[in-house]
Formats: sequence, C-alpha cells, structure tokens
Amino acid sequence: MKRTLMTLVVTAGMLWSCTSNAGAGASAQDGSGSISGNMEDAGKIILSRMEPRNTVAVDTVFVDEGQFTFQLNNSEQAFYTLQFENGVRLLVSAEPGDQVVLDGSFEEGIPVYTVEGNEETEVLRQINQKAMETTGRIDALNETLMSYQGQDDFLEKREELVAEYTRLMKGHQAVLNDLL
Repeated sequence: MKRTLMTLVVTAGMLWSCTSNAGAGASAQDGSGSISGNMEDAGKIILSRMEPRNTVAVDTVFVDEGQFTFQLNNSEQAFYTLQFENGVRLLVSAEPGDQVVLDGSFEEGIPVYTVEGNEETEVLRQINQKAMETTGRIDALNETLMSYQGQDDFLEKREELVAEYTRLMKGHQAVLNDLL
C-alpha cells in the first residue's frame, strides 16, 4: 500500500513538473519565467540548472520546427545550460520572471544566435562566440603546425606559430576583459 501511494505521489510530481504552462500568467514575484526561442536544426534540448558542484537536469524538449519553451520557477538568479542534440551547450542566465528568448540556427555545427530578455545571457553569448572563433583559429594553427612536420624549417615555422598563438590568446583575453 505504501509503495503504491509513493508511486502515485512521484508520478503526480513528475507530471506536474513537466507541464508546459505551469507558470502561465505568473509574475516575477513568484519566480516564474521562461527560456524559449527558435533554433533551427536543434533536435532534442536538455535544460539543466547549474548548481555549485554539479548540474541538475530540469527538463527535455524535442524541438518541433525549431520552436522550444522551458518554463522556469527560480526565486533567485540561476544559470542553466541548454544542451543540444549535436552536443553544443549554451549557458543561460535567468533572474526570477525573465523571459529569455534565443533565436538562431546552427551553421556547420556552430550556434549563431541572438538573445533577448537577459543582459547577462547576452554577455555569455558574446563570450561563447569569441571562444568558438578562438578555438577555430587554434585548430587551424595546429593543422598548419602538423603540416610542417618533417620539413627542414620546422623549428622556425613552429616558433612563428607559437608567436601567433600567443597573440591570439592575448587578443582573446583582452576581449573577455572588455566583456566582463
């Protein structure tokens, strides 16, 4: 009997937590808000809340024609990750009552998107975009380095590439300092 009652309570709790309009009509005072948008070719999206020592899965949606919505119920600022089916993760910040909207697509697996509804999330978007650009340039430097292996002037070329890498990282750090 206790087991049946516990199963019923757990099932009811799960159904209640997955209701897509649970916070409809609510205000910032009760912490309701949302993360929604249109991300073409997103597939499945997992929303997780970032905690001090881990992330906790909150909800999962299967995107239909790019549209998605996650209802939030946070009483203070929280950080979330959106993990897309292709493995890309985006960091989102939400204050109680925020209606965060992401709009974009994936170009060669890289998210290109805009953000509305939360200034911190826009800063995070800019940091993420810069990090992806820098990673792409580092990958190109690495490929170039590999192509020079075995050549007589490999050490000279390597020094040039290390200098370029150092310039790239200093520039990346400067951009991050400006954003933060």
